Amino acid sequence: MGEVASFYVSPEVWGQGVGRALMEASSGTLVAAGFLTASLWVLDNNARAIGFYEALGWRHDGAVKDDVMGGAPIRDLRFRRILV
Repeated sequence: MGEVASFYVSPEVWGQGVGRALMEASSGTLVAAGFLTASLWVLDNNARAIGFYEALGWRHDGAVKDDVMGGAPIRDLRFRRILV
């Protein structure tokens, strides 16, 4: 399984298709490398990102990862998608 390690788009270009184009390119690169599925992690309170991923067919698979960042607890959710 491939993984999208990090994915950020500047707020100035939100809603202009930049994120979708980047994700399509990332998915294409993973497929070209031989991966049939992919995963990514997203902060549980990042509703905008979760909505974006879900609109592109990514689904939370139930996995969570708790961590501490800057002294504050955070929780990441793992999302997966079949690429082909």
